[in-house]
Amino acid sequence: LYNFAPKPRGVPDLRSAARSITVLEADVNWNNIKFGNFPIQISKLSAETAKSIKNPNTSDRAMIESFEGVKIEDSANLNKDSWQVAANPEKGNPSSVPAGGAFNKGYASALTLSNEDVRITDINPSAPVESGDRIQALKLDYNFGTNGPSEAASVVQTLSKSGIDFFTHRRQFLELWVLGDNSNAEMRFRLGRTSEFSDSDTSGSLKTEDVDKNGSLSPGEDVGWQFIDPNGSTTTIGSGNGRLDTQDLDGNGRLDSDDASGNYYSESALTINFSGWKVFQLPLNIPTTAQAEWSSIKDLRVTVYNPTNAPKSGTIRLGRISTVGTRFTQATVEPSSGAVTATVFAENNQDNPGYPSLLTNPAYRELYDIQEDNPKKREQALAIQYQRVGNTVSVSTVTTKETFSTPLDFSEHETLKFFLVGDNSGNQFFFRIGTPGNYMEYKTPLSFSGPRLIELDILDKNRDGGLDKNEPKAFGKWEDKPVGTPSLRNIKEITMGVLVAAGAPDAQSSKIYVNEIHLSGSVTLIGEAHRASADFSWPGWASWGANFRTKNKNYQTLTTASSGIDEFSGSAYMNVNRLKFLPLNSNLSLSETKTPQIQTVNDPNKLVSVLREGKSTTRSQNLSGNFLMTNLPWIPNVVKSKFLNFD
Repeated sequence: LYNFAPKPRGVPDLRSAARSITVLEADVNWNNIKFGNFPIQISKLSAETAKSIKNPNTSDRAMIESFEGVKIEDSANLNKDSWQVAANPEKGNPSSVPAGGAFNKGYASALTLSNEDVRITDINPSAPVESGDRIQALKLDYNFGTNGPSEAASVVQTLSKSGIDFFTHRRQFLELWVLGDNSNAEMRFRLGRTSEFSDSDTSGSLKTEDVDKNGSLSPGEDVGWQFIDPNGSTTTIGSGNGRLDTQDLDGNGRLDSDDASGNYYSESALTINFSGWKVFQLPLNIPTTAQAEWSSIKDLRVTVYNPTNAPKSGTIRLGRISTVGTRFTQATVEPSSGAVTATVFAENNQDNPGYPSLLTNPAYRELYDIQEDNPKKREQALAIQYQRVGNTVSVSTVTTKETFSTPLDFSEHETLKFFLVGDNSGNQFFFRIGTPGNYMEYKTPLSFSGPRLIELDILDKNRDGGLDKNEPKAFGKWEDKPVGTPSLRNIKEITMGVLVAAGAPDAQSSKIYVNEIHLSGSVTLIGEAHRASADFSWPGWASWGANFRTKNKNYQTLTTASSGIDEFSGSAYMNVNRLKFLPLNSNLSLSETKTPQIQTVNDPNKLVSVLREGKSTTRSQNLSGNFLMTNLPWIPNVVKSKFLNFD
């Protein structure tokens, strides 16, 4: 009998790998076998043997973390109609007195929005797209006169009226694709609830097209609203554009001030001192104590300002505005003296020019069975970037990890593999699997650049959770002494990082990449079960017989799972009736079970109780007889013994 699931295309996730099971069986039965005039005969003789062959992964490889989905991002809509005029920043003006105060109110005509299609390959020549593929960019035409230093103009987009939690969901960067004009204009990017007092009107009245206050654009309402410039002139905003224009960003029916959340005190800044397309990742630097400030981000504001008093005009194009993070934890550094900085983020061959893609790597192509020469495939990895910014006198440990909601079982495969792109820094990379306080660790010096396929032995044929041999494979092996008592059947987290050697400050940061953590070499699980029985008789004298049954812990059928217990049981009997006045009956039974140590109470593959760990032996014997004489009363006699032992 053979039962199997359809084999998926590509590399399956470890949690959903297709399994198969084959069950083989043979049996034989004989009854009433006689041997001519020989007095002893076989009443019954039977035997059966069975084998189960379980393949936990018919694809022979399984993905643990491809990093394709590790990037968490929220992208702004770059259609010009998704933006509207906004109030200028209340902090950060270098020309205010004192410095760092509010920017002056802006002119509606200082910033004009439009859209333009641009080729993706103009931004990233190595992007895995066709040469003609385009995206929509937001075009910002700015025109500042002589209205004083730091003249500014802003537009805003509401990301969510209820707010997005950037704190819990680990947002790390503001990622930008910018086509600069080398004008030295400055840009600011505000995340939070911005002020709705967008023009120079001091009356505090709400300006909106929603005259009937029904929350939608009714007939006759698409007439725009009057924006008051600093010189008292007016500009009509949003007339005839087919959408509801209003100063009320969150729709609560009133004008609200800035809530000082998010990066209110330190907006992300960028100087346009370049020409052509560039990709930027501006750190958000969200502190671990800033949950209140970053748990409800509603708006994204873009500000362009003139850092000089001379007139300035130009055009800036934005091909992407995204807040990004990862499912891995933020990088931690120990000791936390501040002398080493580190961050963890995702990079890919589509969004990040200069990313060292694996698409041409033979091992990567073999993993995904890539045949074409120039595959149009997005490929992403986890980057760990670190730098000594001060003198250090001891090793600093940079760490990040991914925690699994349900523990994973690695014991059904032979080898753990992942790609590591080194930085040739001479520091040391480490990789751990297990649980907090119980893990196996691998270390390798970062004395190379470019990708390596790291292979580590995880063979565990007896499924006890421990390594069988820790055989050296490509580029090393696990450390000889694990920490605590890790189990390959109970992997709750993967931890990795860099041991940064002591030394002087680095001139620039170093960066390594980890990619495609996967398993290979499915370990077939073979179970066996056997039984036999025989009954003999000698008419007028006696009858006797015996049977046994054995099943190892891996045996299973198509409908029942393996028990996880080695079992043996047997019995024998003899009845003597030759002496009519003294018939005798005897029997003997023996049972033995061996239960392996349970590595985790939540083991999904073994239906075993922790209370049954170890070896259990039960033996019983029974001899009985009756003394039967015609003139004497019936005299029975029974002798019993039973032995029970636990190891």
